[in-house]
Amino acid sequence: MTLNNHINIKKGQVEAITKMCIFSTSDKVLQKIKMESMIKIYKTCIIPSLTYACKLWSLSKENEKQLEQIQLNALRQILQIPKSTPIMAIFVETGELPIIQQIELKQIKFLWKMFNSKDE
Repeated sequence: MTLNNHINIKKGQVEAITKMCIFSTSDKVLQKIKMESMIKIYKTCIIPSLTYACKLWSLSKENEKQLEQIQLNALRQILQIPKSTPIMAIFVETGELPIIQQIELKQIKFLWKMFNSKDE
């Protein structure tokens, strides 16, 4: 499986999760869910799905753009904010890092563990 295929599969999974979140928040009772709760859903459901096996990825610029778009679409849909909302405002408001930085952090941590493991 190529990385592009993997990203397309992840895109479908993230879209399904966001639709589930949107569906659940369309009910008037559930619309009162706080933004913090929606961000928690994002962090526990979408980010792990989107970054699965990312420690081994070597991303091209095209792959990075695809992942960034998936992340932004998910955040906008879950938080029900317009597409015109500036990207930096989304990251500041949610406290999230752009997906590329999250992936790079995971890769650095993975390499750190590899190089510092006591098994030779």
